[in-house]
Amino acid sequence: MATGTETNPLPTWQYLPPIEYGETVQSFGGAPGLRVAFYTNLRSSGAVQFRYLAAVYVGDTMFPLFMVTSETSPGLALDGKGKWALGVFRPEGHATKDISPDYGNWHPFVAAAMELIAAEFPDSNPVEL
Repeated sequence: MATGTETNPLPTWQYLPPIEYGETVQSFGGAPGLRVAFYTNLRSSGAVQFRYLAAVYVGDTMFPLFMVTSETSPGLALDGKGKWALGVFRPEGHATKDISPDYGNWHPFVAAAMELIAAEFPDSNPVEL
């Protein structure tokens, strides 16, 4: 994880998903000092479109530590209609974890996101959705 500065211990992000708007579906506490929020009805700018987002925040702040997204792009569309990527965002960058039409649907996305969050924060206590 990218480290912060002496005056700000929070990590510095290199890249965040270009999401302009989203509706919170659910927000709950995880490990001490962490909060997880799920979003839908996302509006994003750029070629990549985001359908769902799960974010892990520092407490009650809006400062993210980790994000999981359901995303698609023109390149994925060439491979077949309805292709969705499961992406992760960390302070040091973005990675695609998997590609499947399933991630365009809410329940498979939530299950995959919770699994990734639990792996990223092993001391967390994920809540069943």
